[in-house]
Amino acid sequence: MKLSATIQVEGQEPQVIHSRPVDIVQWENGTKKKITDGMGLGDIMRIIHSAAKRQGLTTQGFEDWASSLEDFDPVTPAADPTAKDQPPG
Repeated sequence: MKLSATIQVEGQEPQVIHSRPVDIVQWENGTKKKITDGMGLGDIMRIIHSAAKRQGLTTQGFEDWASSLEDFDPVTPAADPTAKDQPPG
């Protein structure tokens, strides 16, 4: 499973960030919630932040990183042409 979002950091071009299962597991361990429990925008942002840090795209903590975003748009599996491992909707 992966989550994706198009982000735009202030002063930069938009880019798509893809999470990996490890990012979701870190979120579950940190929040004591399961992905099947449902998620809000803040939850998705935390998973994408974890992915961005893992990919070396940021060194900022979550709050600073979130504050630097001009836009954050979660990508639904149907709208993401690179999402090959998503179950059918």
